[in-house]
Amino acid sequence: MRATFSRVAAVARAIKSVLNCAGFCGKVGGMLARIHVTLREGVLDPQGKTVHHALNDLGYDEVRGVTIGKYLEIKLDSASKEEAEIRVREMCKQLLANTVIESFRFTLVPTD
Repeated sequence: MRATFSRVAAVARAIKSVLNCAGFCGKVGGMLARIHVTLREGVLDPQGKTVHHALNDLGYDEVRGVTIGKYLEIKLDSASKEEAEIRVREMCKQLLANTVIESFRFTLVPTD
C-alpha cells in the first residue's frame, strides 16, 4: 500500500512538472537568455593581459588585446518578451554582474 502511494505521488509530481514546462499556468512559452558580462572600459583586466602576453609568446603577434568575461545561458518561462527582458535585467543587476566594474548585454531567443 505504501509503495503504491509513493508511485502515485511520483506520477503526480511528474505530471505537474510536465504541465508547468508545457506552458500552462499563464505561461505562453520559453525563452533562452544569452548573457555576456565583461569588465567596463578602463577597468584593469590582469587575466586578459596574461592571456594576451601568452598568445604573443606563442607567436600570435596579431593579437592586440584580450578581455576576459563571462557567458551565461538561462532558460526562462515567460509570459512575454518584455517580461523576460525585465527579469533578466534584474538578474544581471542583482547577481550576475558587478555593475560597478562590469557591464552586461543579453539577447532573448524563443525556445518553442
